Amino acid sequence: MITLYPVSFREIQVWAKRNEFPVSEAKRRYAQYGVLQSVAGSKILSDALVFKGGNALDFVWQPNRSTADLDFSSREADLTIPRIREFLELSLQRVSTASGTLYRIQRMEQQPPGEGRSFIAFNLSIGYALPDDFRNRHRIGDSKPSLANIPVEISLNESICAAERIDIQSTNLLQVSTREDIVAEKLRALLQQTPRNRTRTRPQDVLDIAVTLQQGAKLRADVVADFLRRKALARSIEVSLEQFLREDLWDRAEQGYLELKGTARNIFVPFPIARAMVLDFVRTLPL
Repeated sequence: MITLYPVSFREIQVWAKRNEFPVSEAKRRYAQYGVLQSVAGSKILSDALVFKGGNALDFVWQPNRSTADLDFSSREADLTIPRIREFLELSLQRVSTASGTLYRIQRMEQQPPGEGRSFIAFNLSIGYALPDDFRNRHRIGDSKPSLANIPVEISLNESICAAERIDIQSTNLLQVSTREDIVAEKLRALLQQTPRNRTRTRPQDVLDIAVTLQQGAKLRADVVADFLRRKALARSIEVSLEQFLREDLWDRAEQGYLELKGTARNIFVPFPIARAMVLDFVRTLPL
């Protein structure tokens, strides 16, 4: 497995040069790695949380496009903000001691707020200060928010179909969604835009699926179809080839797509080609 992130502060400069990364991005990825280590460093969180989405692809399966946030789904429906804070703060302290990078939970909130919600997410902001970031180290020392932060989203009641446990040099293994699970989730997200009548979709879903296909990932069509149906059923989303052929879906998906070119390090698939690749793949699914 190729891990595209520095694993120590000392190697950031060399790592950035070797991988043709800006040093600033290498530093952010190192800070993200520390948060992942903190999740894996807690037995409770490592059993409950599954790393997913674009950064899971980039950190583990197919290095190409990183994002600012780290996304997780929880296997525990009763996970609460106080429990997350309790376990994550302890683990962040251990990583801070070992790495010299300061971490601090700066914000935790539920979206949408209120009781009785079927699907909720806990949005966290984790401030950090690397050993050479004296300004933010002083701010954290003075109990002020760091100006450098990592957004984290933890979703509850999402369907988790398949994950693998990955060694990231922490106390426990980190659960990471498989590529088939991530692709199924991204296909579900595309379908979900139409019934919600959103004016935009997340264009990165189309790009990430196209890159996965272009890199030759051996996706089992029957498995992806099964995962997609399970994820869509949980959200009461209709799944069919006809739904994927809707022009309004692709009109939304194209908005903001070209802006992703600046975030792709290795592969950027133009939208018409990416759309054709995704639809060709969907046609192979036993829906």
